[in-house]
Amino acid sequence: MAIRTDGVISGLSTTALIQELSKAAAQPKTLLETKISQLNTKNAAYSTLNTLMTSVKTSLTDIQKVSNFRSFSTAIPSAASSYFSASTTGSAIAGSYSVQITQMAKSDMHILNTVSSSVATIKDGTFKVNFNSSAGFSDFTMTISSGADNNNLSTLASALNAKSGITSYVLNTGASTNPYRLVVLSEKTGKDFTFSLNYTATGTSGTSLNTTGTSVTRVTGQNAEATINSVAVESATNVFTDAVSGLTITALGDQEDAGVAAQDVAVSLDISSVSEKIQTFTSAYNNIIDFYKANNTYNATTGAKGIFLGDSNVRNMVNQLRSAVSKVYDDASFENANGTTMNETSRNNTDSSGNIISPINALSKMGVTFNSSTGKLVFTEANFKTALLSQQLDIEAMFADQSSDLSFSSAMEALVTTYTTSSTGTIATIQTNTTNQIKALQKQVTRWEKRITAYENRLYNQFTAMEKIAGNAQTASSFLGAYFAPKATS
Repeated sequence: MAIRTDGVISGLSTTALIQELSKAAAQPKTLLETKISQLNTKNAAYSTLNTLMTSVKTSLTDIQKVSNFRSFSTAIPSAASSYFSASTTGSAIAGSYSVQITQMAKSDMHILNTVSSSVATIKDGTFKVNFNSSAGFSDFTMTISSGADNNNLSTLASALNAKSGITSYVLNTGASTNPYRLVVLSEKTGKDFTFSLNYTATGTSGTSLNTTGTSVTRVTGQNAEATINSVAVESATNVFTDAVSGLTITALGDQEDAGVAAQDVAVSLDISSVSEKIQTFTSAYNNIIDFYKANNTYNATTGAKGIFLGDSNVRNMVNQLRSAVSKVYDDASFENANGTTMNETSRNNTDSSGNIISPINALSKMGVTFNSSTGKLVFTEANFKTALLSQQLDIEAMFADQSSDLSFSSAMEALVTTYTTSSTGTIATIQTNTTNQIKALQKQVTRWEKRITAYENRLYNQFTAMEKIAGNAQTASSFLGAYFAPKATS
């Protein structure tokens, strides 16, 4: 790069002059760069808007199933906590249920005779396992022979343990003599999963196993039993799932043996969990409004404009969202969350006095009101809880996923989807067009940069030529001055 210096002859600050001239010439380039910066800022703002829109969609997805509105909580007395626990699903029915565990489920178990060593050799023979016909497992016979991988207590336990339907291990009782015993038990609890054992020795060397008689300890498999609302019920496991719709009781101990009376399980609709989900949706919607308002401003003093000011695309999206949350979702027929088609009359609920209660078909009727001055939603939890308790099916119909546009949730989700779909959504299309504008403007900036560089080089060349002319003129002036100067006389 050539070294350039300001005018030595002319005394002009050529660098400063050229910089000022270049700056003036670069005004179109500066305007282009400003426009690119604005478009980048707008694209970033659209990305944020897309994220906020997606949050609204996600919040609706969390409440689009009937089960989301049928979250129940259970409460049991402290006296019952050692004997059973309780949980619910969406099909539960609120109420009080009396529960007493009267018998715990057990696995069928055979504990064979005592043996001196865990690796004591077993006499050659056959070991048969026959299952109850209801167990669903296949009977089998295992041959025990010298040199096989099942001819001592531990290896036999391992071989049995590999079979379907049973579990086996060696028990160390800790006794001073013959402390080891082979244990074989059913994989599953319940009276249908019992089995019998038969060992027949054919060899003479080693230890015999007794599968019957007084030397064998037997725990017979049994079902768990309980009384729920004074009705006797049983289960192959310690979990009762079918006794009460949507209520699961897990037995932990035998109340009857402990002398503990039946205890009440209180099942109630968990309104708080549903309320929190509606609040999440409300907040997600309001975040969009806050973001839009913050970027749709104009400062009359400074002239500063928000990035969304005058943007009809964003304005239309926000207006459509406002219309969706303010709309009454109603028609001559309406399919509720249970799939039942109801006309306007059958949708009506009645209060305790038999008076007809109009259906809930708008957010404003369930404690989610639209504030026209702020454009935001206001969620009143107390009003929502009252509406949910009195007209749960209507609220479920408003939010449960349906193909009909009579569901607020479906309509709102469909609207937001048109905005946020990758590549083809409204926001993605706008960002693609904006990006193309940026690319086109960047090409213009590049051309201007080349043009300005050429202009600067031309100016430097012209000033350099001027300096040469001035230098030559100065040299000629000096020569002529010296030539015509009076000569001194001697």
